[in-house]
Amino acid sequence: MMNETPRSSDSSSSQSIQRLPDESDDSHGHGHGHAEAPARRHGHLIVRAYLRFRSVLLTVMACIGLCSMLVFIASGLFGLKVMVVKSGSMEPTIGVGSMIVSMPRKAVELKVGDVITVSYGETKRLVTHRIVQSEGCAGEKCTFVLRGDANAAEDPYKVNIDDATWHWLTIPRLGWAVLWVRTWPGLATMAGILTVTFIALFAVPGQRESS
Repeated sequence: MMNETPRSSDSSSSQSIQRLPDESDDSHGHGHGHAEAPARRHGHLIVRAYLRFRSVLLTVMACIGLCSMLVFIASGLFGLKVMVVKSGSMEPTIGVGSMIVSMPRKAVELKVGDVITVSYGETKRLVTHRIVQSEGCAGEKCTFVLRGDANAAEDPYKVNIDDATWHWLTIPRLGWAVLWVRTWPGLATMAGILTVTFIALFAVPGQRESS
């Protein structure tokens, strides 16, 4: 009779032992995820704020561009002229630093009470004053007496003209900005603003969502 070789009853010795996940590792992983969440939310807030700012900036620039285009078209069609008032002779109607918009008009169409801009006196400087008296017309030419609203007396020179620029619109204080932009500090500031605007419009946010 052959002797049988005894078999081991411990079947677990022939199987690989699987390592259970350590609780400390799991808690460490969750802690890292929680740390990343606020940073990711902060990044989203930055991107949303940037996109909102860019949208507002684009809207403002579109409005400015539209207004500029309308002024350009109106200047060509109606001969509008834009000037800045540098003296207070027409206050309070037209204050110093105001920007005025005028359009050409024939002298025979003008009447007492109109505000016009004409080349005045021996220096031919531009003066914006009100017509206070009309001395009649000879053909296309008319003679007017002018006076500034803030002046007590009429202008010393009468004007004999066949046309003038008739005051149409006043924009208070905007003239100061126009004059300032023509200076070197103003030009430098505008160049800086345009540079920042260009960067804000075309820069791509650096935030990216991690997978």
